[in-house]
Amino acid sequence: MALSAAWWARAEAPCAWVRPSPDLPVVWADAVHELERQIAQIPASDCESVTLTIAPAVAGGARVIAVATDGRVAERDVRHPKTLVATALGLVLAIPAAPPVAPAPSGSAASSVPPRVATAAP
Repeated sequence: MALSAAWWARAEAPCAWVRPSPDLPVVWADAVHELERQIAQIPASDCESVTLTIAPAVAGGARVIAVATDGRVAERDVRHPKTLVATALGLVLAIPAAPPVAPAPSGSAASSVPPRVATAAP
């Protein structure tokens, strides 16, 4: 029996794990499920490997705590369930690497011009 590509995609590790606190009010349940659904669709190459803990915030709402595999931690407070997904995905999605910049050819006019220094007007 051959395994389908769809099975393989489901078998890959998610790029983030969502851990809702048992103390999180029930009004957050739909938002947490939507976050899990959207994270499951993100290729691992497009995100940081983190664990997201969703817990009640002291001032009301929820707190998203992202812990990366290398120990980095970021925290964000979310006031409304409708903004949970956007806030959490902002902590998960990787910023694309900048394309490499080609070095200026040696001896070109650009490399012989000194940089300008901005000065304040009198």
